[in-house]
Amino acid sequence: MGGVVYFAESLVAIAGFTRKVEIYANGYWDDEVIPAVGNVNGILQGFGSLVIANSLYIFGNILCLA
Repeated sequence: MGGVVYFAESLVAIAGFTRKVEIYANGYWDDEVIPAVGNVNGILQGFGSLVIANSLYIFGNILCLA
């Protein structure tokens, strides 16, 4: 449901059953570096991600929980 990309010389885990974006640095996952994605009432899944130069793009399906 989530995704992992290599961005800014680190592994980045994106969403899944959450909105968090976590970066792996210094031996642990940190969700304070990159803000959460998607809307505040939903989760992000069924999306694509792409790194071009120094930019991380996330696009696709944002599902809302009612």
